[in-house]
Amino acid sequence: MKWQDIFIEVQDLMQILPTSELSSKQVMPTLFDCRFQLAMNQQPAKGVEFYQSHHIPGAFYLDLEKELSGPIDNTSSRHPWPSDAQIEDIAQQYQIKQDSPIVFYDNGKLAFAGRAWLAFQLAGYHRCRLLNGGIDAYDNYLLKNPTIGSSSPTVDIDDLFYSVNLPVELVSRTELDKRTLVDAREDFRFRGEKEPIDPVAGTIPDALNAPWLENFNDNGQFHSQSWHQPRWSNLITSSQSDKSAGISNSTSPVHFCGSGVTAIVNIISALLGTDSGQKLYPGGWSEYLHFTK
Repeated sequence: MKWQDIFIEVQDLMQILPTSELSSKQVMPTLFDCRFQLAMNQQPAKGVEFYQSHHIPGAFYLDLEKELSGPIDNTSSRHPWPSDAQIEDIAQQYQIKQDSPIVFYDNGKLAFAGRAWLAFQLAGYHRCRLLNGGIDAYDNYLLKNPTIGSSSPTVDIDDLFYSVNLPVELVSRTELDKRTLVDAREDFRFRGEKEPIDPVAGTIPDALNAPWLENFNDNGQFHSQSWHQPRWSNLITSSQSDKSAGISNSTSPVHFCGSGVTAIVNIISALLGTDSGQKLYPGGWSEYLHFTK
């Protein structure tokens, strides 16, 4: 996939945000702030507080646990994948149609915005984009461009928000056998050395590890597209010698994490770096551990 199939850059977004110069007939994208902080190490989860403190004007807030997760039961993950009906309810609340342009953003790490983006995409909303760099990119743009809205837009919204049908599908726990599994969690969680979130440490047997934070450079920016192809080809090459976890070029890996959040960052990376479709096991380790002996 191309970069622009997934991302919108802040300078392009700022060209089309409402100003007095824009025609009232121009269709504006709906913006969603998806920032969240998981409960971890005795610290409670945080979400809407970030939005209330500061957000892009006109954006609405989507809460990971209240709106982007399904009901929890005794054998579910911490964040069950939202149903299409839940996404439809959100769309109706904000008067979003299936051909409406939508932008999701978070703190720039893409995990929470990525979950919303993928959930909407899978529910049939194909004109979605992620704001590259998140709220920090917006703030930095304003610092460098304190006067905005003084010129007419030079970009066409239809050029930025053309329809993209993502080659991504969800798989259940019962579909994991004989699949190549890629764990997106940090290496210490993958190895079971320390578990700051879930009650049991470990990973799904024979999984590979591709920590999601490796997708960002030392400055916290998501790597450019050229970086992602070697990442996945190297993973394929290194794993082919291990027949127990061997990944083939013809078989898409199944990505997972703790509960279907950070694994989506790896899916974004793989979409940019490969020509194959991708699969997500949204239940992740927090669901799988209920069925371990």
